[in-house]
Parts: sequence; structure tokens; C-alpha cells
Amino acid sequence: MQPFRPRLWRDRLRDMVLGAVAAPGLAPFGLWPLALVAFGLVLVRIARAASGREAFLRGLFIAAGWFGVSLNWIVQPFFVDPLRYGWMAPFALLLIAFGLGLFWALAALTAHRLRGG
Repeated sequence: MQPFRPRLWRDRLRDMVLGAVAAPGLAPFGLWPLALVAFGLVLVRIARAASGREAFLRGLFIAAGWFGVSLNWIVQPFFVDPLRYGWMAPFALLLIAFGLGLFWALAALTAHRLRGG
């Protein structure tokens, strides 16, 4: 078992926040300049990854932040009958966000390997 490393989790949280900051570029907010700047920082963040594993994890957590904010509407149907189905909402959002984040993570890993490490 690996020891708890606060810097590692701080970096993961920074990646999630960076992805979440880019999400208001979508409708209804339409803050596309903010999304443009955030995605520029995303590219720099992934390009500076020291290893393929790090690039994969950065891509995963950035995408989880993006999808977590941009797909927040996915939990609304669970609150039609919140006493019965409300407990499923956080699981649905997290699993969808990290599941879709795997695509971004694979793209980040591929970009890191094509770059030559």
C-alpha cells in the first residue's frame, strides 16, 4: 500500500478544477473564452507530464472535472422520487464522469507516447 501523498492529491484536485473551469464554455453560459484559456492550460498540463502514467491520470482527472460539471443535468431524473432513487445520483454522475474521462485519458497517453516520452 502506498503512503498518502498530499501533493499528489493536490495535483489531482487542480486537474479536476481545471476541467471544471472549462465546462461553462458550453450552453447556456457560453463562456467560450474561458474554455479556450482553460483548454490551453490543459494542453500544457498534459504536455508537461513526466511519464505516460502521469499523462493518463492528468487526462482522466481533467476530463472528470469537465464531465462532472457539464453533465450535472444527468442527476435530475433521480430526484423525481428522491427517497427511492436519490441515493443513486452521485454514483451515476461520478461513474459517467470518470467513465467518459477514460477516453480523454487514453488520448493523453497516446499523445505522450507519440511525443516520444
